[in-house]
Amino acid sequence: GCAKLGNALEYDFDSAKEQGNTMLKTKEFTIELEEIDAGENPLRLEGKNKGITELADSIKRIGLISPLVVAHGSDDGRYRLIAGHRRFAACRRAGLKKVQVRIIEGDQREICEIALAENLFRKDLSPVEMAVAVVALIKEGGMDRKQVASICHRSRAWVREQEEIVSWPADVQKAIHDGWLSVSAASNIALVPDDAHRSFLLGQAKEKGAGARTPAAWLHAYHRASKRRVSRIKMSAMDADKTSLFTKLRWTANSSCAVIVAHPDDETLWAGGTILMHPEANWTIIALCRKSDQDRAPKFFRALEKLGATGSMGDLDDAPEQLPLVGREVQDTILELLPSDRFDLIITHGLSGEYARHLRHEETGKAVMALWESQRLFAKEIWRFAYEDGDGEYLPRAVRDADLKTKLPNKIWQRKYDIITNIYGFESDSFEAKTTPRKEAFWCLKSVDKLQKPQKNK
Repeated sequence: GCAKLGNALEYDFDSAKEQGNTMLKTKEFTIELEEIDAGENPLRLEGKNKGITELADSIKRIGLISPLVVAHGSDDGRYRLIAGHRRFAACRRAGLKKVQVRIIEGDQREICEIALAENLFRKDLSPVEMAVAVVALIKEGGMDRKQVASICHRSRAWVREQEEIVSWPADVQKAIHDGWLSVSAASNIALVPDDAHRSFLLGQAKEKGAGARTPAAWLHAYHRASKRRVSRIKMSAMDADKTSLFTKLRWTANSSCAVIVAHPDDETLWAGGTILMHPEANWTIIALCRKSDQDRAPKFFRALEKLGATGSMGDLDDAPEQLPLVGREVQDTILELLPSDRFDLIITHGLSGEYARHLRHEETGKAVMALWESQRLFAKEIWRFAYEDGDGEYLPRAVRDADLKTKLPNKIWQRKYDIITNIYGFESDSFEAKTTPRKEAFWCLKSVDKLQKPQKNK
């Protein structure tokens, strides 16, 4: 069965048997239409399938030519629709009481493969329908991501993205299914937990249109303005060293601070000065990618020594094509790498990254916020890098109205620059060396109510 899935629109039962699939048995019957359950994805029968009326008229005239494909359901006497969702809907619309079906008998994995072969490569399949079909192979078919990726001729990162889509709120899924919201734009709106505000943002996206970056800005604004959970810190660059999150009493060896970044060098480039200016704090730095990079990984740990920090690295996919990762996988990696789930301060990437555009930066920032919002990770405050590059018009620089901007003393900046050039080895004319900010900037979020749960060391 697996070999037939490459570009098939329908599953070839006879060929499957010839290739040695002895588990698959089929029988043809006529059964009551009402005995068939359409499955767990009702979206398949609505919205985009505008040809159902025409198909129903055809069935009224000449009958159902191709039988529906079903399997025995969990309840006695009922059947589960595997293939032929549009024909099923057209039969209902045509008023048929009985229909021809081909009943397949096999293990759950084979049934899921047939459903995928029937549905995955249809031209009218929406991203949500595709995601449901793919995830069914994992949940019902008992396959792992590697096997599903092989069957679908896609990457494991693509499979992870399908899992993410299935986990999104129903209103976001429907917007994607109806065709007016892209998956990239939806990935930000889906992170808004408040149903009413998410509905408002969906209305804005439908009315005005939204690319990938606009919903990211909406999500950032939501987190800043949500007074029930978050109160904004207002600081000026002049007195930032005195009135920041920690007073001078709190910047001590007992102050636990975590810096969570996508790549080794991000910690130095965007927050190295802040780390160097507060050596009395207990700094933990984790990079989610490049653990197996034999060049970059050793440099990361040498940089930690210069920064007076401890840390660890993950090995999330960081291939040049930057295929999306599943948010849950990024979150789990963060929790695995951190020595604790409770900190005084967490510093991480902005929701839109620091320059246009780096998907891993955005995914890291979103994952940290999701962990914080869901109370899987506790911190008195979250600081997110606040830099922008005018959509590529100039090198990244501090956002003008960032909550916290600190101009680094020359000696601090030089130490930071030395780590970038001497430890990481970037040439003086490289993007990293030329970018190294003299002003470090952050969006700052504060929450006291997230500190009530006891500390959990990992």
